[in-house]
Amino acid sequence: MQFYHVCLKQFNIDIKIIRSDNGKKFDFIELFYKLGVLQIKSCVETPQQNSIAEKIHQHILNITRSLIFQYGLPKSYWSYVVAHVVYLINKLTLIVVKKKIFL
Repeated sequence: MQFYHVCLKQFNIDIKIIRSDNGKKFDFIELFYKLGVLQIKSCVETPQQNSIAEKIHQHILNITRSLIFQYGLPKSYWSYVVAHVVYLINKLTLIVVKKKIFL
């Protein structure tokens, strides 16, 4: 609930879909229904459904490592660099053609 309100207040966006695994920590069916948020759960033992998320995470970490190495930043700046990388990726226009991402 806190995350929902932060997104709403700070970024002026409304969460439409939450994708999660079948863990109990994400089992808020009534809350999501009340907020109008669609919850999509991945099937058990199907890593194929996580491939897109894993590729995006790998992309974020690769860019983060590149920036830290390029500018000689200490590891204590890791979280700040990750936050900036995610911000920049979200602001870029992406074109997806045949499961390949082009900027």
